[in-house]
Amino acid sequence: MVSLGENGPPEEVPSTPRFNVDYHEASSGTLIGQGGNADVYKITVQRQDQPIPLAIKQPRIQQTLTKDVVERFNEETRVWESLDSHDHIVDIVDADDTPVPWLAMEYMDGGTLASLISEERLPFPQAVWVGLCVTRAVRHAHRHGVAHHDIKPANVLFRQSDTGWMVPKVSDWGLARMMLEETNSVAGLSPQYAAPEQFDADTFGSPDDQTDIYQLGILLYELFTGKPPFDGAAAAVMQNILTEQPAPPSSVAQVPASVDKLIMPALQKSKSDRYDSTVYIRDGLEKLLSSASETISTSESDVDNQQSEYVLGVNPAHKGANRQIEREPGAMAGPDGTDVTKSNVGSNTKNTESKASSENNHSSRRRLLKYAGIGGIVTSGAGLGAWGATTQLDTSFIGNDEPASQGGDDTGTASNSDSSSPPAESSDEPSEGVSSNTESTTATTSTSRIIDDVPNKIDDYLDSGEARMYDGTIIDHTGQDEISIRVGAGDIGFAFEPPAVRIDAGTTVVWEWTGEGGAHNIVSEDASPTQFNSGDPIDETGYTFEQTFERSGIQLYYCTPHKANGKIGGIEVV
Repeated sequence: MVSLGENGPPEEVPSTPRFNVDYHEASSGTLIGQGGNADVYKITVQRQDQPIPLAIKQPRIQQTLTKDVVERFNEETRVWESLDSHDHIVDIVDADDTPVPWLAMEYMDGGTLASLISEERLPFPQAVWVGLCVTRAVRHAHRHGVAHHDIKPANVLFRQSDTGWMVPKVSDWGLARMMLEETNSVAGLSPQYAAPEQFDADTFGSPDDQTDIYQLGILLYELFTGKPPFDGAAAAVMQNILTEQPAPPSSVAQVPASVDKLIMPALQKSKSDRYDSTVYIRDGLEKLLSSASETISTSESDVDNQQSEYVLGVNPAHKGANRQIEREPGAMAGPDGTDVTKSNVGSNTKNTESKASSENNHSSRRRLLKYAGIGGIVTSGAGLGAWGATTQLDTSFIGNDEPASQGGDDTGTASNSDSSSPPAESSDEPSEGVSSNTESTTATTSTSRIIDDVPNKIDDYLDSGEARMYDGTIIDHTGQDEISIRVGAGDIGFAFEPPAVRIDAGTTVVWEWTGEGGAHNIVSEDASPTQFNSGDPIDETGYTFEQTFERSGIQLYYCTPHKANGKIGGIEVV
């Protein structure tokens, strides 16, 4: 049976550090792969008397190296290097453009996911773990402003590990683009792994971070069922992606119904109907791991018709917290006719980015999350391994990846715009890229568990949301009538500066836009004593929004488009 190995997720993820490679070494390898306009070679270099295998990628020498080819290759390298180091992204070791562009990568000795699952599916816990690792990698890229746009099994590579399962890493960022840029990402696509907007941008909008969410859905679908949602001739696949709804995974293979609830929202044709963020996919997969019995038995009714046991083997460092469902009165019915839960999903895993918060019941995406039932009960069902127990999950901790819904009575004033106050808006949770996806409708009221759970603790809010530029210091501005906070600060413009301040009651805070990092806005969390909302995101340098705080208490706020990227702030009013 196909497998990643034994002993569960490895305690340490193997990696290759950066070091200098010269072109003479890079050009002496053996061809191991070809794709698009590039070739990949394997080389072995000696460093400190140790052989180190590397993969060298460069534009195909047989073709004419036009300026366009060179620029595209160099752009891929630049974007790839911008992702820094991540456990599940293939490491870049070195790169140069002399005498031709090339980049040196860590050598992935375990093959591709495409070859691994070409004939058989992975054991269920291993499939879940692979999906989780890929999702974490994509989420890391989104937090750095990068969308992959070509997520598929052939671009998921494995590296052998001495301490556990082979480790998956995402490679080939050749179609990746910074999400603030317009892009046409059709060239080089594999049709069965493409999103609707990659075929028809006029109808479905330009590809962006939501495209990766759709492609993650396809990857998970194939991991759990053995095939993508649509397969066959390219023209037929494209037409089906544009017009047909995929069959739920449980109707294709023997997998738990919870798999349907996780995957189907990601495969919605309209970007606005998909998950707002990869965090929901990540947390749903973590729940599939952490909530299952540690021993998963495969019965004779399984697809393979084999009898064996698979130990879940989840390293405690990879487990989520025990969770309890929070039921809502009047919850909408899911596709099976049962009430669905408020799907707030948290995570306390090692190497997590940030966590999901309470949802806005007014938006179509939140309705999808509610029908998805993530955070619900994982029930027993046959599949690659039947779940050994029914487990109650706990969503008692709600983090801060997505903003709570808005409401309130206090209104701030903005300058450099129409003199009238901006209308109150209902906040959709943010895509982690350029779009705010807000709706101009009256906000519904929801309980902000964030503030209720951690009263008077700005640092808990900022730490759990991984606020950019926050070092644990609350800047004391008491005694001043007016203070200023920069909007769009930091190296990529996704921060408030300073992120945490202390002021007297009656002080006016003026937020001033730097013009960096795209469009931003200012929105208070629901349970803050004073409610304020600057309106639609603005990218104008020098634009200002001000709010006078008459009531003491803790004010927590965020930027709708970039909250998941750590753009949150706090004000202590004394």
